[in-house]
Amino acid sequence: MPRPPLALRFAALLSIAAIALHEARHLIGFGDHAGEVLAARGHAYLPLAGVLAVMLLGLAMAHLLVLVGRARRTGAAEVGTPGPLGSWLVASAALLAVYAGQELLEGAFAGQLSAAHLVADDGLAALPLALALGGLVALFMRGADAAVQTAARAGRAVRPARPAPVAAPMPPDRAPRPRRSLIALRLAGRAPPSPA
Repeated sequence: MPRPPLALRFAALLSIAAIALHEARHLIGFGDHAGEVLAARGHAYLPLAGVLAVMLLGLAMAHLLVLVGRARRTGAAEVGTPGPLGSWLVASAALLAVYAGQELLEGAFAGQLSAAHLVADDGLAALPLALALGGLVALFMRGADAAVQTAARAGRAVRPARPAPVAAPMPPDRAPRPRRSLIALRLAGRAPPSPA
């Protein structure tokens, strides 16, 4: 979907949203006992995944700051996020795919691999959660594009007009000399005879 500069931002936002989706779905399904259930079902990797997602988000934010600085300096914006509806649908579908893959892998490691594992214990709550979080991902993607475009406009507005180039003075031996009249050079010849 996104071009390479946008792929980092999209992956970072998607990873944070996938962790939020996973946690929210289990809070809905298990309430106050979600932590105990997650520990029993092989979710020990989630703290590490959270750290990696935050590091990826930090990298994406640093890259966004570089893009904003470049846009301010050059007046050119590097954007390309698809429309809001397309971004929302792609992000939501990606979140659902990540969630399904995550649950199926966890079920396989826990010895409970089945499609019923996806919808058990209010698993269908993942669908509206994915739609909501996909909307947030799309909103943040559009916001980052708007920041780059605003910086580019500000860069174009601040940039001074280029002054006209100044001609370098010619060396004295090649400088043009003023033309002198023929009379001043005494090359005019004799004056006409007087009529008297």
